[in-house]
Amino acid sequence: MKVYLTSLGCKLNRSEVEGWARRLAAAGCDIVGDPSGADLCIVNTCTVTHVAARKSRQLVRRCARANPHAQLVVTGCFAEMQPEEAAQLPGVRMVLGTADKEHLAEAVAERWGLSLAHHSPEMLDVPSLHTRALVKIQDGCDNACAYCVVRIARGRERSRSLQDVIGEVFARQAEGYKEIVLRGS
Repeated sequence: MKVYLTSLGCKLNRSEVEGWARRLAAAGCDIVGDPSGADLCIVNTCTVTHVAARKSRQLVRRCARANPHAQLVVTGCFAEMQPEEAAQLPGVRMVLGTADKEHLAEAVAERWGLSLAHHSPEMLDVPSLHTRALVKIQDGCDNACAYCVVRIARGRERSRSLQDVIGEVFARQAEGYKEIVLRGS
């Protein structure tokens, strides 16, 4: 299966997309750089502002126009905050909110009959257009700022274990990255 992944918004979203690409490549998927050649398009969305929500809808529609035969998965903050609207966009076959993002590769594998490989996806050679590796160390927020939707969209603050973070940093280093940026929301 050919899979196209894209994101909008924060660098944490980009970090998540790169992790899913590794996981899906471990399942035997070909990760492609253009939606027109994909069987499945995965869009990681944002909704931190009304403009970001509009751009998220536009990005999903652009993928559907580029390849009307592709099936789309919409995830991220827009999918969390407005799941019904996300589900009504053209080509969308699955909507996963932020709580389900950690298991996106497994949900995709189950839905489309893929078998996730048992070897570590962290060591796969998945092409990247970026020179810096982004490593997600924390998600969510415990603050309740009146102007911010992050706590609502991403939930309470959760941190990865130090062992997991260090393992991923070493894996990115083994892939040839010279700079690694630790990210949280």
